[in-house]
Amino acid sequence: MHYVIGDVHGCYEECMRLIKKIEREDNYARFIFIGDVIDRGPDSVKMLRWCMEHVKEGGKYQMLMGNHELMFMEWCSSQWFPYCEGKETSYKHAYYNTDEDLEKEGVLTERDTHKMFAFLKKLPLVLEKEVISPDGR
Repeated sequence: MHYVIGDVHGCYEECMRLIKKIEREDNYARFIFIGDVIDRGPDSVKMLRWCMEHVKEGGKYQMLMGNHELMFMEWCSSQWFPYCEGKETSYKHAYYNTDEDLEKEGVLTERDTHKMFAFLKKLPLVLEKEVISPDGR
């Protein structure tokens, strides 16, 4: 069965407890994160690293692009990528704390954010899944 999880917002410990609880009940569980795994919460960097390691297209853990991931990507573009230099971003005042979290973790570098950007850039906006009712129809 697929389990859909949204708006984790950097709450890594709570998300891991939820996943473990579901997996204890369902050995075949598959998970779809529907975006917003970063920002606001205490462990955005830890959550993003976990996703970068575990989320795979067609895998047990899948993920869609959320608006907070998109905002982070736009922030990365304005900070690190020369082709965007001088560009005003539409999300200039909409960030919460991902950049501060990255700085606190010591990974607010061009190299690290490029890796994160590359991962997020591959995320789909939509996943199509066949829906089967509990009675199998």
